[in-house]
Amino acid sequence: FTGSKMRQMFELVSESGQGMVQHLLAEARRDGATQQYEMKDIFSRFANDVIASVAFGIQVNSFTEPKNDFYTKGKKLLDFNSFMSSVKFLLFITVPRLMLKLHIELMDAVLCKHFHEMILDNMRVRDEKGIVRNDMINILMQVKKGALRHQKEEVDTKDAGFATVEESTVGKSAITRQWSDKELVAQCFLFFLAGFDTVSTALGFLCYELTMHPEVQE
Repeated sequence: FTGSKMRQMFELVSESGQGMVQHLLAEARRDGATQQYEMKDIFSRFANDVIASVAFGIQVNSFTEPKNDFYTKGKKLLDFNSFMSSVKFLLFITVPRLMLKLHIELMDAVLCKHFHEMILDNMRVRDEKGIVRNDMINILMQVKKGALRHQKEEVDTKDAGFATVEESTVGKSAITRQWSDKELVAQCFLFFLAGFDTVSTALGFLCYELTMHPEVQE
């Protein structure tokens, strides 16, 4: 994730943000100041749309289509609140080797298969039709073909906001081995696990702080 790739992906994030803004503006015009909203739900839908666009390469709008397939199945996939899910999660932490030997999956196998096929079908269609989109799927396709190379960054202070931690020399070496489909799909699942709840929670706290400090809003 070099600075240039992050900037390209940021356009997709911005598009999802605009979808959320337009939804809230429409709600404000319709109900004025009489409605209350659960911001965790609002930001969860925003995070879902970003992950769908950036990681899975598909365009969804969870505000105009609140029960779209990607959102409902994605939310169900990450639901660890049930008793059995909690038990499995605990066992995976304490005895991971035993769980692997017993072939017990942490997540719902049917849902995992659904997203697995979605990603591979997306990659196949793009490869057949020569579709290029600045997202995670495109990077994974380059990895699969062995065409991904380290991109030397140009120093530009005005884009310092996109800077990440100091780059490791590991990422500068060419990828020589063949990645399996399972490994490629796992990278997209990582977006779900690491981004869905964390983004919505962080934005929820940010929204609360802005509410408590109206002078900052101004």
